Amino acid sequence: MLLEKFKKSFVFKRFLISYVSILLIPLLLSLIVFNTSFTVVQKNSVNSTLFLLNQLKNFIDSKMEKIDEIAIKMAYDSKTSVDFNIGYAPKKAHQMFTGFGSITITSVKLFLI
Repeated sequence: MLLEKFKKSFVFKRFLISYVSILLIPLLLSLIVFNTSFTVVQKNSVNSTLFLLNQLKNFIDSKMEKIDEIAIKMAYDSKTSVDFNIGYAPKKAHQMFTGFGSITITSVKLFLI
């Protein structure tokens, strides 16, 4: 009986529509703001990750170039060159390391510091 009265009441319908609209407007606005902020944060995250990956790539490339330079210097240095065409030559290998005999532990420590 009371429910039938509310269904027929014009005032009740009007209040119900106003309350629902007051609840839906902030909800829709918050969904729009959330979606926009999510896409902005996602774009920024992707951009920063790509920037860091490019920095890492450049760093690794520069280190690889330095390793190539060191390998070329070692290949042309007469103290470190070994004739590998003959096979294993212990005398040649011994000659390669005789140039390093003058290095002492203190000089290595100073070099590393």
